[in-house]
Amino acid sequence: MSLSDENRSPNTLESLLNLSAESKKLMEEQNRKIKELESQLAKFKNIEKENNRNLDSHVEDFDDDLTEIEDERENGRRYPVSSAQPIFEGKLSEDVESWLFSLDINLRNANIPKSEKIFYAGSYRKGKAHQVYKAILKANP
Repeated sequence: MSLSDENRSPNTLESLLNLSAESKKLMEEQNRKIKELESQLAKFKNIEKENNRNLDSHVEDFDDDLTEIEDERENGRRYPVSSAQPIFEGKLSEDVESWLFSLDINLRNANIPKSEKIFYAGSYRKGKAHQVYKAILKANP
């Protein structure tokens, strides 16, 4: 049912005009919010690009450092043996296999050649274990 111009009351026209004005205001507000959100999205995309550039740079630096370390190892550079390497005393309560495993890992990390590991191992013994080690070295000069 449509209203003809004759049947419309001034209140009805006024109400329609008010609704139209309110709708226009709401649309303008929504468009403003959309522009704000688009602006924020653009900022976040720029931040993401910068973060990715920084991450790429860190990855490249890490790769360079790793390559340098690998080159140094290939050229025979040695590193300090971990200060956390336990000392073996030859007590019955000690687990010699765990100590040997730890020693092997630490000597590998220090880039100690296999031919020299036995001499380094002697530095991580004391008590009875050291006495046995000295006797072995004396018997096998």
